[in-house]
Amino acid sequence: MGIFLDGFDLFVMSIALPLIIVQFAVTPPAQGIIGAAAVIGAIFGALIGGRLCDRFGRKKVFLVDLFIFIIFAVVLAFAWSIESLILFWFLLGVGIGADYPVCASYVSEFMPKRIRGRMLIAVFSFQAVGIFAAAAVGLFILAMHPSESAWRWILVAGTVPALVILVLRGPGSIARPCR
Repeated sequence: MGIFLDGFDLFVMSIALPLIIVQFAVTPPAQGIIGAAAVIGAIFGALIGGRLCDRFGRKKVFLVDLFIFIIFAVVLAFAWSIESLILFWFLLGVGIGADYPVCASYVSEFMPKRIRGRMLIAVFSFQAVGIFAAAAVGLFILAMHPSESAWRWILVAGTVPALVILVLRGPGSIARPCR
C-alpha cells in the first residue's frame, strides 16, 4: 500500500497544478520546480531511508516515513505561497522516497522465495493503481468543488489512504518474516 500511496501522490500534483498555476500566477520555471520538488525529495528520501532502516529498523522507518507523508500532505493544503508549496511538496517527497527501500526490503523478507520476484513486481505495479486512484479522486473533487482552491482538497486527499495504511502498519500489525 505504501507504493500505492507513492503513485497517488506523485501523480496527484499533475491534477492540482493547473489550479495552483491560476491561483498563484505561477511562471513556467516555477511550474517545473513544483513538478520536480517531490521527485527530488524522493531521491533524498530513498538515499537516507535505507540507512535509517539499518540503524533503527524497518518497522520504525516504515511508520516515520508515513507520518512525514501525512504531515506534509496536510500542510500542503495550507501553503500560502509558491515557495511554501515547493518546500512542503519536497518534504512530502522525502517521505515517499524513504518508503521505497523499506518496502522493497519488507517484501523481500516476508515473501516465500518461490514467489518473491513476482511479489516485488506486483508491489511496484501497485504504483499504477495509485496513479489511477489519484486521477479518479482529483476528478471527483473537481466535480464536487469546481473552483481554483480545489487543489488544496486534491492534495490533502492522499491523507485518507495514508491513515488507513498507518493503521495497517501500526504497532499492532502481526507481520512475520518468511524463510
